[in-house]
Amino acid sequence: MIDLVRLDLSDRRIAKAVLRLQQRAYRIEADLIGSDGIPPLQETLEELQTCGETFLGAIDDGELIGAISWRFCDATIDIHRLVVHPDRFRRRIGTALVHRALEAEPQAEKAIVQTGAQNAPATALYEREGFEHLDEIDVGGGLRVARFAKRLHSPTQE
Repeated sequence: MIDLVRLDLSDRRIAKAVLRLQQRAYRIEADLIGSDGIPPLQETLEELQTCGETFLGAIDDGELIGAISWRFCDATIDIHRLVVHPDRFRRRIGTALVHRALEAEPQAEKAIVQTGAQNAPATALYEREGFEHLDEIDVGGGLRVARFAKRLHSPTQE
């Protein structure tokens, strides 16, 4: 059974596990989109530990097999990274992590995310989960990203 739990990246052991996982997962994305310009692919352990994001992990039998991170600001969940161990692709782990992240901030009105424009599995996941494709932008280094948004609920009127 897979458990979804908050991850404390101040614990060096946990941060190292996240770093290893994201390097494996983003290597696959880099191959899909034809660019090594994915920032988390180049990230150091110290940069990861001080990124200021909230992390949630998918744990199976003591092993970290997926993770999602976000920042919450101005009633918006900004998803920064979603990674799943390559041996566990296509098992709805990413979907479960997205659901739990969106539930983690009950006062959120909107969620945003971006992914490599050529990353068909990720874009399909976000569209399947109700995210609307906004646009694509060139962020340099041969990297194009697709941006998505999802309205979670309307602000309450007083």
